[in-house]
Amino acid sequence: MDSWFTYLKQGLSRKLPKDRIIGKENYSSIKTNLKNLRPFISRHWRKGLLGSILIFFTSLLGFPQPLIFRYLVDNVILSRQLELLVGVILLLLGIALAEKLASLLQQFYFARFEQEVTLDIQHDLLERALHFPKSFFDHNETGYLMHRLSSDVQGVRWFFSSTIVYIITNFLRFVGGISLLFYLEWRLAIMVSVMLPGLWFSVRYFSGKIHALSHQGMEQQAIVASRLQESLSSVSLIKAFSSEFRAVRCLMSELKTAFQISLERTSVSSVANLAISSMPSIARTMVLALGAYWIIQGQWTLGSLLAFQAYLGYVFGPAQFLATTSLQFQNAVAALERISALFDIVPEENVGTGITVERLKGEIEFKNVSFSYDGYNQVLKDISFHVYPGEHVAIVGPSGVGKTTLLSLILCFYKPSSGEIYFDGRPASDYEVGSLRRRIGYVSQDPLLISGNIMQNLKYGNPDATQEQVIWAAMAAGIHQFIQSLPAGYETEIGEKGVKLSQGQKQRLSIARALVKEPDVLVLDEPSSALDRLTEKSLFQILPTLIRNKTLFVVSNRLSAIKEVHKILVLNENTIVATGTHQSLIESNPYYRKFVVTAD
Repeated sequence: MDSWFTYLKQGLSRKLPKDRIIGKENYSSIKTNLKNLRPFISRHWRKGLLGSILIFFTSLLGFPQPLIFRYLVDNVILSRQLELLVGVILLLLGIALAEKLASLLQQFYFARFEQEVTLDIQHDLLERALHFPKSFFDHNETGYLMHRLSSDVQGVRWFFSSTIVYIITNFLRFVGGISLLFYLEWRLAIMVSVMLPGLWFSVRYFSGKIHALSHQGMEQQAIVASRLQESLSSVSLIKAFSSEFRAVRCLMSELKTAFQISLERTSVSSVANLAISSMPSIARTMVLALGAYWIIQGQWTLGSLLAFQAYLGYVFGPAQFLATTSLQFQNAVAALERISALFDIVPEENVGTGITVERLKGEIEFKNVSFSYDGYNQVLKDISFHVYPGEHVAIVGPSGVGKTTLLSLILCFYKPSSGEIYFDGRPASDYEVGSLRRRIGYVSQDPLLISGNIMQNLKYGNPDATQEQVIWAAMAAGIHQFIQSLPAGYETEIGEKGVKLSQGQKQRLSIARALVKEPDVLVLDEPSSALDRLTEKSLFQILPTLIRNKTLFVVSNRLSAIKEVHKILVLNENTIVATGTHQSLIESNPYYRKFVVTAD
């Protein structure tokens, strides 16, 4: 078991971790990062103003109390002025009640202000994140991003919390306290003032350490969230390989690292707090000793000593608050730097700008398009083809040749490394990307369904679809009869990612969902890989008729899906090696003939 000193030593040696998103340890300045919060705070500033006024009012109420108490001791109790006792007590009670009421109200108003600003930041950040390029999500785990988009946002509440107002009021209280100490006894006030720089040096030393540990802790918690999400979403794999103990061991290893960092932070914070809290105790003891000596010598009054001790709280209380807040500030700065890294990510091109697409004719052209995921290894090389409105196109080729990537480029998930893609004669970059995608129906290789019922999933791309449109699409995809057989029909809950359905049922639901969207271009990526031959044959007998006037792209290695299309693009070695109809390619292209024999 590591000792407290070991944790302290390790904590003091921690450095800033490398941020996974920005790929470096250095962040923008705090002034630059605070600009990300300014719009949200300015949007709700009036709601925070009332809470701020109440805090200032509460702070002002505290100033006269020690002087009133001194008057009570010296001029009422020791002078035996009984007739003044009730009035002074009532005055103290009135101030205390007003202070408590103001404190109660300011807590409510500031809590409301904080929550509304936090919700606004969360909303904006989530909206921005969903418009990040798809390549961003390819490189970052879901659980990791979930933690950074939620927990890190909570960390920045410090910047618009009541703490900011308390910093101002405590500073004013500190200045007022120092002034009153000099008013009561200047010699003792000088002695107290000499001790204050020790607090500043302590805070300066420990702030950098707490900042690094805060970053380390947040990063490790995000990694834990990533591993946990990965484990829970891979339960079938874990069970199939009987690797439950290994999965728990890996997760616990990350959790132990998180706890290690937490203990290091606790150890460093405890030393910092000891240094901060010891100075007021020393000051009070010295003031008590000298003050008692002067009182015995008849050079000072008991009431003055009690008032001086009370105003010491007005000096060291705020000084301790400011010092402790400075340490807390490091945690808030770390959270701000981490969410600012997300704010600084450039979203997809043409989000909210460009030509809004109402309808597409369906003409699509690739001109010398090449693409690479990493900037080095080309997945597609010099791809060129022209598809006219209403044409049905099949894309065939061996695994890993770039078929799915080609469909991703049609959907504008990625930008070509070189070359240009045209929709209806215009470059894809001319269009507002969201409106362009709304005119494209998509069925992915791995069917993606959301939690909820069947109807919600089918209407996902077209929330205004009628019951008749949904049933028509379900019948076209060959899933209507199955849905009708369920006790709740279209209201049947399908579980997370459609876990209650078979792979074939999920695939047919995905096809139906794409049809409900009523797209101008339909993109199908291996849409029948989980279907039996009979269902697949039935689907591709009906589908071409239903989408007769729509442009279709289908990736498939099954003959029933490609035999009747207008055009086939044959990919090999990451480029198009042949183009034509099924019959013309059979007659002219040996590679395609070999492919057909293999597929058959």
